[in-house]
Amino acid sequence: MTDLEKTLDKIKKCLALAASSNANEAATALRQAQLLMQKYDISETDIEAADAKSFQSKSNVQSKPSSWEALLAQTVSMAFNCDYIFTRNIFGEANWKFIGVGVSAELSGYAFNVLLRQIKKDRTNYIKSSLSRCKQKTKTIRADNYCNGWISEVYFSVKNFAPAVERPKAVTAYIEKNHSALTTIEPRKRKAAGSSKQNEHNDHYAGSKDAENVSLNHGVSSEKNRIGHHA
Repeated sequence: MTDLEKTLDKIKKCLALAASSNANEAATALRQAQLLMQKYDISETDIEAADAKSFQSKSNVQSKPSSWEALLAQTVSMAFNCDYIFTRNIFGEANWKFIGVGVSAELSGYAFNVLLRQIKKDRTNYIKSSLSRCKQKTKTIRADNYCNGWISEVYFSVKNFAPAVERPKAVTAYIEKNHSALTTIEPRKRKAAGSSKQNEHNDHYAGSKDAENVSLNHGVSSEKNRIGHHA
């Protein structure tokens, strides 16, 4: 543990003791917590944020994410009760950052990595098998729609077991502390002028059918064996 982590741990223990039924003990613990917070310039937000962890997964793009990739990030973060943000570092590398409590951020990141690999593979196969005669721009647009269908299927399966709880306070505090200047970006939505509604339907349906055997499970100890594509 770092010196800061040790100090935060001491403060949290003092605050826990401050709830004691023994008035003297509670007062002493609260006073000790306040002194430590003043000495090390630690706020309540710092304390709450300390319970949150983050995990970064590499994006499929270098700048603005596509709508289907953003939907994938949303899906896995919802499954593990996390929040997510899109970031770019000084080297121009783009990442999805998942933020949660306990192992949830790591699980979200791992799930994203597994599913991103699978959807890219299925996308490539769909282009080769069904879109080989299309122009390049049309291929890209129709493949995007295929991905939307693919992720929508996974999204609906995730909703069946995603925890129906509010975002942990620690996650809110973490974002407030570390990403206070967040801005909203609009994912890329590629559309073809005069595109066939029938093609849009067919591509979306094909994606959803190919994702029927894709699932996410909550097992923690064996999570890395339980997320992915099942035959």
